Amino acid sequence: MTGLWATGVNTLAIGVGAGLGIRLHQHLSARLVTLLFDALGLLTLGLGLGMAMQGQQGLVLILSLVLGAILEETLDLAGRVETWATQTQKTLGSHNPRFVQGLVSSTLLFCVGAMAILGSLEAGRGQFPRILLQKSLLDALAALALASGLGEGVIWAAIPLAAYQGSLTVLAAWSRDWLNPSVVAEVSAVGGLLLMGTGLDLLNLKAIRVVNLLPALVIAGLLASLRFSGL
Repeated sequence: MTGLWATGVNTLAIGVGAGLGIRLHQHLSARLVTLLFDALGLLTLGLGLGMAMQGQQGLVLILSLVLGAILEETLDLAGRVETWATQTQKTLGSHNPRFVQGLVSSTLLFCVGAMAILGSLEAGRGQFPRILLQKSLLDALAALALASGLGEGVIWAAIPLAAYQGSLTVLAAWSRDWLNPSVVAEVSAVGGLLLMGTGLDLLNLKAIRVVNLLPALVIAGLLASLRFSGL
């Protein structure tokens, strides 16, 4: 599938950006690193708010978050993700105390967003992947900022990013009718709220375990496809 090459570019961009961030860490002052995190946190909050306001079906938004939280009790997705991140750290022999935080936070930032969803759909439908190429540049800059403060854990977020966007691209090619604009809008709205949670975490305002609510994205897609009426 030709559209998958754009995800490859995105994956490479994250690796390059994170690599530069790790390389430049010793040359950046603590004050500058803090400012980079603040800027990234504010940008994430702003993007998340814009996405959340695009939703048209309030009932879908509410039910997705509630049912997603309930489903998480069974799946323990947060525990699985953190276990994977910890195991990755052990396998690599990293002694960075912020490795797991860097891997988990950057994975959420790169994957949970409108550009990841819309860009994958665009690529899967055979269109020129303009959105994913733009996202690649933004992710490279975000990876640089994150890696400068959190270290090498950020670079490994490219793996789940490749799996996630690649799967969405293939799904878009197979399910063009189901993934209509209204479904995408509701999934993006839920993703926007999750991005806001990530932004609050980056700003050290509130440590929200956004991973716990990831099932809400799938539920939002299913509910929106059933054409729930808005509140």
